[in-house]
Amino acid sequence: MKIKVWKNIIPDGETLFRKYWEEMGDSRSLVKMRKWCIAEGYVHKNGTPATKMAIWFKMWRWALKPENQKKAQEIFNKASRDVGEFYTDAEWKEYLDSRARCSGVLTPHQHHEYFK
Repeated sequence: MKIKVWKNIIPDGETLFRKYWEEMGDSRSLVKMRKWCIAEGYVHKNGTPATKMAIWFKMWRWALKPENQKKAQEIFNKASRDVGEFYTDAEWKEYLDSRARCSGVLTPHQHHEYFK
């Protein structure tokens, strides 16, 4: 008898970003995100569970795309306001830049495009 295993590919960056910033509240962590992905059956294309860094990179790559930055800022600001923190547009841009500089978040081409 053959057992069929259904695999869900790791969700898109927006889903991960929303889960991290909106649903987890101020108790957010990559360990919890990884456990959630495993519990939901999300895996890499090769069938292995997602690593914390794969989750981190995927959600920040989504947020750093120019067409997604406004939506990401709205999600981030809502989560920040919920815990009593407030960020200006300049502070958000600075925060995004710091994420873009993280080793591995952007490919060399994406890095060049982001900072040009």
